[in-house]
Amino acid sequence: MFQSKLRNLQRITVGIVAFSISAFALVGCDDRDVAIGLGGAAIGAGAAIIIGGGRGGSYDPDGYRTVCSDYYDYYGRYYRDCRRVGGGIRPYRNETESGIFDSENASAMTAENFASEFHFSFESSKVLVTSFELAKKGDNSGFIAMGFNTSDLREMAQFKLPSEQTIALVSKNLDVSPGTTTGMLNRMRAWATTEQSKKCDEVRYSDEADAKAFFENYCN
Repeated sequence: MFQSKLRNLQRITVGIVAFSISAFALVGCDDRDVAIGLGGAAIGAGAAIIIGGGRGGSYDPDGYRTVCSDYYDYYGRYYRDCRRVGGGIRPYRNETESGIFDSENASAMTAENFASEFHFSFESSKVLVTSFELAKKGDNSGFIAMGFNTSDLREMAQFKLPSEQTIALVSKNLDVSPGTTTGMLNRMRAWATTEQSKKCDEVRYSDEADAKAFFENYCN
């Protein structure tokens, strides 16, 4: 079911938004489908938020950049960490004619950029970004290892936050404050719901078959 929906969705959207706004309509799909949707949604939303925030650090003449992150660990202790990294692509805003982020912008979703934007440590950000990439391939083991369970993932796939107990467990495993974890989830959720709403308004009165399919699947 998910694959057929995703094909319809990809025909009328482009790039990372195709994943982001489809993840939250997965009712009756199996765990693999939910993982694919959530992984793509996390990458899409995270990249868009990073780009919008202009994160990524400044480049020196040798092509390296310094990226810093301010964060609190699980016990509320403050840290600031900076790293000089090479390679990768600086976050940039590149839109199609329809105003949707191009798929190349997904390259902004690096552990360093994620840490800087969402105030995680570089180590925990690497765990998160790796988990998102695995999930996009249908593997939810990264989410499970962090402390989410399959019920949590299905809740998240319906625009709901996991329980406070789950957030506390995930935060402890990542060594980040529960407030930081909640804030990250809320920002991603808000971005995805906004994009879905915008797309629903766009296709609401369209006579095109793909637009009607999108509206039926994601806007009712």
